[in-house]
Amino acid sequence: MGFPPAAIDALGLADEDRLRPGSAVLVDLELRYKLTDWAQFALGANNLLDEKPNKLADNSPLRFIVGDPSGEFGNIKFPLRGLAYGLNGGFYYARFEFNF
Repeated sequence: MGFPPAAIDALGLADEDRLRPGSAVLVDLELRYKLTDWAQFALGANNLLDEKPNKLADNSPLRFIVGDPSGEFGNIKFPLRGLAYGLNGGFYYARFEFNF
């Protein structure tokens, strides 16, 4: 289900096939170092390769639907279909752990 083909053609909107997020290889990594029996340090990354979904075309139906009254296309820049990774790319961290 989606925009009717006639509406897509009439409004000059992108084809529905361009609304898919695309595929990616996701790499998560964590390195830990045990400082003592009760303390350790970790460095890590979720989505180490900084993968992001494909952006929607400026003329996609989804951006058209959420556009403001001035006729500008909306702020949704990525597909809303289920994504296995976030829109912001990689997340990197350092952590100290203390066990009592």
